Amino acid sequence: MKSYASDILESLAYLHERGIVHGDIKLENLLVHRVEGQKIPIVKLCDYGLSRILDPKNKNFLMTVPVGSVSYMAPEIKPNVYNNEKIDTWALGVVLYKMSVAYKPTQVSGYKYGAGPIPFRRVDWRKRSNELQDLIKQLLETDVEKRMSAKDALEHPWFSK
Repeated sequence: MKSYASDILESLAYLHERGIVHGDIKLENLLVHRVEGQKIPIVKLCDYGLSRILDPKNKNFLMTVPVGSVSYMAPEIKPNVYNNEKIDTWALGVVLYKMSVAYKPTQVSGYKYGAGPIPFRRVDWRKRSNELQDLIKQLLETDVEKRMSAKDALEHPWFSK
């Protein structure tokens, strides 16, 4: 899973450095490419139909109508609100969460989407590392200013263990 997460983050960091927001990160938009002679496949992003270009001055874009896949959308996505590349890192947090336990945080009973701490049910997360949980928490930070960027996420301790 680390290799997959790293591939996705490298792709996002590349896009974000160039002022591009994918806008629809979800499992269905990740392709696994097997390279002959390599043990671990490469993950590639696809479906750029909702991608946006950031305003070079403000480093954001106006989303007049919220678009994306509902259970992967960052909580700040609302009509006529400016957004930035961190909508992609939120969605990646949901992807990693689902890859870890086979359900999204929104499927945990009593969790209100985008409000309060992300639920990590002990029974499902007991075999997952604290570092992975920490990475996911930082990607699913509701405060956009505190949310981890793709570039910073690549430096997270989970990748070095």
